[in-house]
Amino acid sequence: MHITGNIFLGLSTLSYLLLLFANSSKPAGSGDNVMGYGLAMAFLGLCLALCTLVLLLILAFNGGFNWISESAGPRLLLVLAGWAGFSATVFFSAIFKWEKVDMIPGMQILAGHAAVWLPLLLLVPCLLLLNEGLRSNAAPLLYKAPLIVAFAVSMLGGLILLRGWFVSASASQMARIEAAQTEDAEMHKRHLEEIAKADPQQSILTLLPFTGRFHDKAVRDAALARIKTNPDWETKLLELLDNEHYYHEVYTFIDDNKTAHPDRFAEPLQRSIFRLAEDVRKYIRNDDHPQNWHLEHFDIERLLRGLDQFENQGVDYRPAVQAVYDALSEPQPAHLKPVRFNVETDLKNWLRRHK
Repeated sequence: MHITGNIFLGLSTLSYLLLLFANSSKPAGSGDNVMGYGLAMAFLGLCLALCTLVLLLILAFNGGFNWISESAGPRLLLVLAGWAGFSATVFFSAIFKWEKVDMIPGMQILAGHAAVWLPLLLLVPCLLLLNEGLRSNAAPLLYKAPLIVAFAVSMLGGLILLRGWFVSASASQMARIEAAQTEDAEMHKRHLEEIAKADPQQSILTLLPFTGRFHDKAVRDAALARIKTNPDWETKLLELLDNEHYYHEVYTFIDDNKTAHPDRFAEPLQRSIFRLAEDVRKYIRNDDHPQNWHLEHFDIERLLRGLDQFENQGVDYRPAVQAVYDALSEPQPAHLKPVRFNVETDLKNWLRRHK
């Protein structure tokens, strides 16, 4: 105990002195000096924390703190709590000596100076407790009183830091919530502006994405109302459904919206699904880096949900959907691990329900 304890007492003292030295002058405002200062403070703070932990444990397991409590468990917990508060208080006291902008509320009373005197209140009594000759010539009050003060201040500092962390975390969470709400409000406004600018007499293509189920109701209703200002809006939908580039944009609409005359859509919809199967094959064939989500832009999941409203129109969609499912087996690049696309499960479940 004597030799090992004094070694760690010396290491703790060295870490403490180096920490004071590193913190003696204000770091440069920017650049590598700030990075070096931060790393040095973190390293020295960690060294001081680890060395004092070993030092206190040596004293605790060799009866140095028996005067605190007769029960070993509560005594050790008290020592560890004091050590945790001590390490955090000394480190943040040193950091906040020069950093006043983000000061944790309550740390003003400890910032800067606590890193100077608090370690002394711990290390000097430990010197007396480790060395029998020194302790026998000293009144018990000389090491008990400083340790009590050190532990009390450390726990106070720990509570202040813990409270500051909760306050900071709560403030950050509120800021994130407010930022998200602001972003949502701005996006909502932007969507409504885009809807208002669209001319459905010419084309409804730019309005279709806003009719999907994942937009809020106000945006969907505004887009639908804008689309239906064109008396021939269903004809516009059918034109897009027969368009080789934009047919799958209609899937967003039928996913969550009813058509007035579903019979008009039955066969064009079937044709579009066969076209989809060919496009899926081409896409897989030319995809150099396939990923499981790569086919999601075809809106296959939305198509499968939207087919329900066209089931009783005298058209069997199963062969077309089967063609899309079969297209997933198109050979992928041989040098890459085969990918199972997310839409495979949706297609398989639809085919199982519609035997």
